[in-house]
Amino acid sequence: MMVLYSPQIHETDVIEYQFEGDKITVTYNGQVDEFDFTGTPDGRAISYGRDPSIISDLPIQPVLEVVRANGTLYVTLLNFIGHIASEEERFPEWKEV
Repeated sequence: MMVLYSPQIHETDVIEYQFEGDKITVTYNGQVDEFDFTGTPDGRAISYGRDPSIISDLPIQPVLEVVRANGTLYVTLLNFIGHIASEEERFPEWKEV
């Protein structure tokens, strides 16, 4: 799985991700939700707009977009950063997890 963290400045809330295969466990301020993309066919799923295809039980939407292309899963995830974030946090690149 390839992951891109989409930065958003937020000084107080905490969001964490754990990865196992094509599953992502998200912990947001102590609340947990799991996303399982195992078996997802090639294509795109989004969590925004009029007809989102990714739904979360959390008060925020941590998974912004999922694309499977040629069997590889690409996931864009919300990432909270502070005002004094590193260059890597402010301008992330795709990472394999």
